[in-house]
Amino acid sequence: IVNGHTSGDQAERVLMRRERNDAGRDEGRGLAGMAPATLHDWRDWIVRPLLGVRRSVLRDFLHRQQVGWAEDPTNADEAFERPRMRAALAGEAGAQRMNDALALAAQAA
Repeated sequence: IVNGHTSGDQAERVLMRRERNDAGRDEGRGLAGMAPATLHDWRDWIVRPLLGVRRSVLRDFLHRQQVGWAEDPTNADEAFERPRMRAALAGEAGAQRMNDALALAAQAA
């Protein structure tokens, strides 16, 4: 299974896990973020080859190549944690938090 997670998804994951840790939940879990490859149920590989690519760069590339992409509808539904985190990361302060999260993920890896 090839997954389309990008560096932004990775930063969001790290920040969500960090907030859970700060709240006393998820003690010590997940600060390294998503692994580039994971063996699921001892038989299926899930690979994430785009973790080092920014979402905007990927979309620009796909647009130039005239290739569409699928958008998960839950990405816009703030009933879910990731879209709430994404909204909180909008703007300059959010960009700095994302950079900090990626640095944290790299250190924890």
